[in-house]
Parts: sequence; C-alpha cells; structure tokens
Amino acid sequence: MGILGFGRRRIRRQASLFAVMTGAALAVATVAASSGATFTSFVVTPDLADVYAFSRHTTAMQVIAPITNAESNLRMAWYNNTEKPTRDGLSCATWLDGTNALDQQGAALRIAHAANGQMQLITVTKNVIFGATWIFNAHLWSGGTGTLLGGVDLSATFAPNHDPTQAPPMPWDLCARVVNRRLDFIAWPAAESRPAWGDPAHSGSWILPAAWVYPGVGGWYVGHLRPGDAIDDANLSIAAPPPPPTTTTTGATTTTSGVTTTTGATTTTTGATTTTSAPSTTTTDPTTTTTTTDPISTTTSPDPNTTTTDPTVTTTTVAGGG
Repeated sequence: MGILGFGRRRIRRQASLFAVMTGAALAVATVAASSGATFTSFVVTPDLADVYAFSRHTTAMQVIAPITNAESNLRMAWYNNTEKPTRDGLSCATWLDGTNALDQQGAALRIAHAANGQMQLITVTKNVIFGATWIFNAHLWSGGTGTLLGGVDLSATFAPNHDPTQAPPMPWDLCARVVNRRLDFIAWPAAESRPAWGDPAHSGSWILPAAWVYPGVGGWYVGHLRPGDAIDDANLSIAAPPPPPTTTTTGATTTTSGVTTTTGATTTTTGATTTTSAPSTTTTDPTTTTTTTDPISTTTSPDPNTTTTDPTVTTTTVAGGG
C-alpha cells in the first residue's frame, strides 16, 4: 500500500483536485502544497479532455486519474516552483507503487519554455509498450511532440529472462541527470543498495543534440494512467549533480643518449642524460551557473525544431505509448 493510502487498486472516487489540467491545451497550473511551497504541473501530451489530480505531501506526490477519464495516453510533468533554472541537474524519486505495471513514472529534466512559447523537457521513463517495463526510455519533448532518443534493457535486474512475472516488487528508485550534452540514469529495486553510475545492470546514458543544452528545472513525470489508476512517488529530490570529471593525462617522457624520442608533437634528440617524468593527471569540474530569479516562466531555450540535425543522435518521433 502506498504512503497516501491508496496502493495498488483502482480509485473509485475522484480525489480532491489539487491540480486538474484540461487536455485541450498545454496549460500550466500552480498548486499550493501542504508544506507551504508550490509546484507547477503541466500537460506534456494531451488526450481528449482527460485530467490528472495531484496531491502533494512534503516530498511525496500521489497522482490519480479520475474514473471520469476516457483514455490512458495523457502525459504530464511537475516541478517545484522553488527551483532555479540551471544547465545541469539531477532528479530522483522512489516509485512506491502504481495501480498496475503499465502506469508510467519517470524523471523530467531541463523543463523550460522554448523560444516559441511551448513547454519542452527531457524525460527518462519506465517503458510501457508491450509490457516491457524492464526497458527505460529517454525522450525529448517539445510542444506535445516526443522524440525517442533510445531505450536501455535492464532485464537482468527488472525482469530476468524478460519475464515480467519475475519483476521485483515496487518500490523502485530512479535518478536521472544531465551534464552538458550527457544524459544518464540509474535505476534499482528498493530492496537493493543504490548502484554506482555506469553500472551496466542498473544504468544507461545518451548524448543529447546540441540544441538540447539549455537552462531548465528538474521535476518528475507521469503518464498512461487508466481511469481510476493512481501512482505514489516519494523521496522527490532535485540537486545539482557532481559533473563527470574531465581528465587530461600527460604521458611519460623518456629521453635517452643518442636516441630520438617523441613527446606529443615534438621530436628531440639528446645527449647522455636519461630522464623519465611520471604521468600526471589533472581533473577539472565544469561549472554551470545559469540561474534566474524565478522558475521557468522567465527562461527561454532554443527551439529544437528550428535547429539542424545532430548527426550523432538517431531519433524517432513518438505518437503513443513509450
């Protein structure tokens, strides 16, 4: 059972609508949280006039699809209004439960208004197509259109032998981060210890198109709730990730009497002295300092739909599912 008392069952009543979004437009609503802070929820892709109801409890969120909804393709995201836009960011959550395995949860990063005024964001989510919930997908969203960067198969951890009946029970944890053009994530069942970034059984990464490097805020994602379904997320946190170190190594230089040696691009011949210098390593941390006084309402980013295609990224436009 989830911390908000609904657990894995259909909600047969419509809960208080802390945030009800119409599916007719990419609107944004600001909602008061019980802690006194505020968060903003918005539609990523609409589905008829369907809505979700958001109920915030400190660092937890319950999202409910009212039984009056008609379909299950509505996608939404939310973020804390206290966040400041930055280029790099980290979003984490514990997925406590969901009514069924096809309820979709995920992380949202670089949430911002594009130059054309539409919302755009990057997501890492549990796949729900064909019930393959052991796959984790990355998408780029702009103005209701999603582009699939790719998926990572973590069946070794989340569905041995690709058998969903062997999936570990929730809670599951997920953290996703962006650092410059790199997007990566780690995911693990709560019964396990938190894995290291880059652990092949618990993680994945992608290189983003250059147009998707801009300041935004981090948040969370929910989608594909059927009428009456609900999900509970906890331990919601946003942070600035420690950037992957940039390492420069100077190779060992050896000069010997009468011998021509090459160091970098320089070739020298020396006399009778032999000198060896050990390799040295210098590590630097790239910094990101882009902020604004308010959340994303005052931040714009390049419209990725007007930029040239990045040859390093293969993308697929997403219509439904995912």
